[in-house]
Amino acid sequence: MIRLSTGQRTAGEVAVGPVAAALRAFAVPAGIDIGERLAGFAAWQDQLKHRDAWPYGLAIEDLSNSTCRLRAGDGIRRMLNFASQDHLGLSTHCKIKSAAADAVRRFGPQGAGPAARHGGTRYTRALERRLGAFLGMRHVLLCPSGWAAGYGAIRGLVRSADHVVIDQYSSAALQEGANAATDKVYRYRHLSVDYCRKLLGSIRASDTANGILIVTESVFPVDAESPDLAAMQALAREFDATLLVDVSHDLGCRGQNGRGQLDVQAMAGKLDLVVGSFSKAFATNGGFIACDMPAVREYLRFFGPPVAHSHAISPVQAAIALQALNIVQSEEGRELRAALDANTRDLRRQLREAGFICAGDAAGIVSVKLDSEVELNGLCRRLSEFGLIADPCDDPLSRRQPHLRLFVTAHHCAGNIRQAVEIFRKAREPSEAAAEVELCAAAPPNVAVPTRLRIAA
Repeated sequence: MIRLSTGQRTAGEVAVGPVAAALRAFAVPAGIDIGERLAGFAAWQDQLKHRDAWPYGLAIEDLSNSTCRLRAGDGIRRMLNFASQDHLGLSTHCKIKSAAADAVRRFGPQGAGPAARHGGTRYTRALERRLGAFLGMRHVLLCPSGWAAGYGAIRGLVRSADHVVIDQYSSAALQEGANAATDKVYRYRHLSVDYCRKLLGSIRASDTANGILIVTESVFPVDAESPDLAAMQALAREFDATLLVDVSHDLGCRGQNGRGQLDVQAMAGKLDLVVGSFSKAFATNGGFIACDMPAVREYLRFFGPPVAHSHAISPVQAAIALQALNIVQSEEGRELRAALDANTRDLRRQLREAGFICAGDAAGIVSVKLDSEVELNGLCRRLSEFGLIADPCDDPLSRRQPHLRLFVTAHHCAGNIRQAVEIFRKAREPSEAAAEVELCAAAPPNVAVPTRLRIAA
């Protein structure tokens, strides 16, 4: 039986809020039977579903555009869509559909095997060449997903004696890659060059023989903030380290040439390692690792686990990404980025005028700061009731301030943005019924919260 949190709890009981915090409490289940010890989580989840308070597992019934038909339970509703990460709206582009259909006719829908053996096609070879030229880097290795690129680059290059110095808010793929590669993982305060320098100095004072990988992102997807890439690369040079930058969340979406912060900060071709994803602006799944060292690319082809032991991206994915890159680099791409930036700024401005706090300044991501997970989950549910879907940032292992992200696209119109802000206004104050559901979202499992994400002292 699930005991609901009412503000009073017994000794040893974990105090958690609704869905996000409760998920965190279930992260380290205890018990001898691996399956049976998950029963409490399943019962809690079923209770939320019964009360219409479970925000996951929704299914889109048609094209994911500025609006979409969404299935939740047994019903289908037309919703205002601010949860799609298709920032340039290319997934519905006629040239993208044509490229996909042509690839299926020529090669079928699936790759033939791992890229290290016989999984490549003329599409993948062309994409590697074009992407390298686009990034200003000579060597590119394609990966099955953006996750595989980030995780695989770190896990493939770092050994147990090496060190990883990583921004505390780096994405799960980067964090998990670091944890899998070495026990010597140091997390520096978000965006703090000085804190990163302190850690690097301490490491090099005691170890001059092993490698150090510094890990950051060009845009952090929750906070919509960017690091000083030139300063981070200078640190890497100073301490004989290697810098890895994940550009998944802004590549294609910003900059005169569509290279995101690499354009904005004039750092294209100046970084040690760049990893990224095709899923934000290039209308397909898949990812890449880019560098100027052929030995790195070839080594990861055989020793980057997600690459070496997975099928290569399909010819369809490669053909779509290649066509999307053509659009990104064209005048149409520049117009789409301008529309995306204007929409993002307009939504951010109107939300701030309505009294909401918006973090960062990234094109395509509007991140609304909230005071608590109770507020996050209640607001998310009420937005859905009024016909808008957004993305609650409720990573079970994260300790950051709660955020609700809205993913803007170039295809959102002024009316969509006004409607979204009006829905936010209406959803701000919970009804008594909504408050009751939010209370029922709490779960007090007596489970320890993981502490491995603590920042290095």
